[in-house]
Amino acid sequence: MKWTKYNNPNKKRKTRRKMDRTDADIMAGKQMIDDKARGIDMPLKYYDELSDKLCGKPSRNIYE
Repeated sequence: MKWTKYNNPNKKRKTRRKMDRTDADIMAGKQMIDDKARGIDMPLKYYDELSDKLCGKPSRNIYE
């Protein structure tokens, strides 16, 4: 069996980097648009918390 970077136990994979705040806000905005298209109405605080969770930074508490 030939070892590749995916199945070699001696090679560690690089850890996934955290998103920066801008990318996390974009992903939360896309989720909001998708939810609106499906008819789901969530408060803006939910998407702010989603953005905070994606980027791993403390909350900005914008929508309280």
